[in-house]
Amino acid sequence: MKIKKDFVTNSSSTSFILANKTKREKNLKIKIEMEYDLNNLVEMEITSLAEFYNSDLYRDNYTSSAQRNKCIEILKNGGIIYYIRATTYSDDNDPIENMIYGNGLEKFIENNPVLEIIGEC
Repeated sequence: MKIKKDFVTNSSSTSFILANKTKREKNLKIKIEMEYDLNNLVEMEITSLAEFYNSDLYRDNYTSSAQRNKCIEILKNGGIIYYIRATTYSDDNDPIENMIYGNGLEKFIENNPVLEIIGEC
C-alpha cells in the first residue's frame, strides 16, 4: 500500500486509513486553517462618497440607515466598502463560498483588525 505524506502531482484521488486510538470518541471533525481571498466574492468596491451615493447600496433597500451611515463614516475616514456576495449556486461550486454563505463571515474575520462587517443584505 502507498502512504501519502505530501503532495503528489500525478494522482487524481487520495485515500487515507485513519485509526481511532481511544475508541471513546467517534467524532471525525478536524479544524482546517487556511487563507481565502475575499476578492473572489467582491461584486462591488466603493472608494468614494460619490460612488456610494450612486450605488444600489445607498439608493435601494439593501441597507438600513444605520448601515448607510456607517459606510459614509468609513469612506470619510479613507476606508473602502466592499459588497460581497456568497452563493450556493456559483459556477465553480466553491466550497469556501458555500461555507461563507452558510455560516456568515463573523468567525472568519475575527482575527483581522482592518475588516468590519457592516451588515448583511
